[in-house]
Amino acid sequence: HIQIKYFQAQQKLKELIGDRLIEATDADAKKFACNAVSINENIVMPHPTDSFKSTLEEKGFKVWPVELDNYLLAGGSAKCLTLRLDQRSQ
Repeated sequence: HIQIKYFQAQQKLKELIGDRLIEATDADAKKFACNAVSINENIVMPHPTDSFKSTLEEKGFKVWPVELDNYLLAGGSAKCLTLRLDQRSQ
């Protein structure tokens, strides 16, 4: 049941985003690479796989890998360590 929901969500994203969708591998997901901070074209993230980093750079992003292993052990990563001050909570 969960796999069906996952597949449906993936299909919906592909529908909405099209070729701009950048898919992460399981290896990147396990390292919380998508739990990243993006500021304009800059992306701060825990060490992504080489292929994920290359894909992001090909799309025009500058990737800034950082060592966050201790935070990963607690279940968090780069995005979890930020406090956004440029947006209002709703």
